[in-house]
Amino acid sequence: MECAGRGSRGPCVAPATRRCGGCGAVAYCSVSHQLSHWDHHKQECERLEQQMKRVEALNEFPFTFSEEATLEVFEKRESRCSFLSKRGIHGLGMWKYECGCGDSLASADSTRSERESWNLPRELCPCSGPASLKSDALSNWKDYFEWRCLPLHSPVALLLHWPLLVYYATQIAFSGKSGPEKELFQLAAFGELCALFPGVRIHVELVGPAIPEKRLSSFWIHFLTLSLLLMLALQLIQELIKEMNIPAVFSDYCEEACHLAARCIHSVTGRPIRIPIQLNPFRQPLVVENSPLFIPCYPNCFLFGI
Repeated sequence: MECAGRGSRGPCVAPATRRCGGCGAVAYCSVSHQLSHWDHHKQECERLEQQMKRVEALNEFPFTFSEEATLEVFEKRESRCSFLSKRGIHGLGMWKYECGCGDSLASADSTRSERESWNLPRELCPCSGPASLKSDALSNWKDYFEWRCLPLHSPVALLLHWPLLVYYATQIAFSGKSGPEKELFQLAAFGELCALFPGVRIHVELVGPAIPEKRLSSFWIHFLTLSLLLMLALQLIQELIKEMNIPAVFSDYCEEACHLAARCIHSVTGRPIRIPIQLNPFRQPLVVENSPLFIPCYPNCFLFGI
């Protein structure tokens, strides 16, 4: 946990162990840093206090490894690396981008076959089509795993939160990062959209500076025709949002980040927030390490839309 007032009044003098007595969501290294940061923090303190009351809901997952992937990683008794290592997938295929010690995204030179490999037994991943068509909309990870006949000890949700984000965002958008970075090396996981949207042609266009121009076409997934702009990270092209009169859904790792982003996007585009900030039931079930808050954060944890 880093000092919330870092840089506000000289260098930090100690570990950030002095938590705010109001919200309890941020910490400081000293009284002076806490006082100097108050003008900023007072605008968010009450909001963060309310978010702290919803922490239990953030950690609720149906998986057999849920406690290990949430509380134990959050409390640093485990790490993302150790979680992956115990399952024999650390540093392999698409999994290598799920911890901080893997190859850098900028210099990744793995082959396409390596990037598209699940590196898991077939019974633990969606390697074939579903046994049956969905009878109802999927609303959570348990529904999805039952439909795909996957055991709840399988770690594939760590990658499948990307296509399930697209699926769920589509449901809420049409009911009555920079751009992508590590997503580029986990494109095979997006193939699950074929099972989630049977018979629908989908074209997902990934936008962002991390996509090399000379290889742009190879990063397109040619499935679609839905009038949906889904940005997989919150750094978006402002002019594009202004010009396109279609639903846009955004995600981020915590509720506060979505609140700040929603306010910024509204001020830039002038469009109202039509889809309120809400918890994503298909968020990645492995907590983010080194969160700046005493609130568990997860990739694609919250959604909102205009």
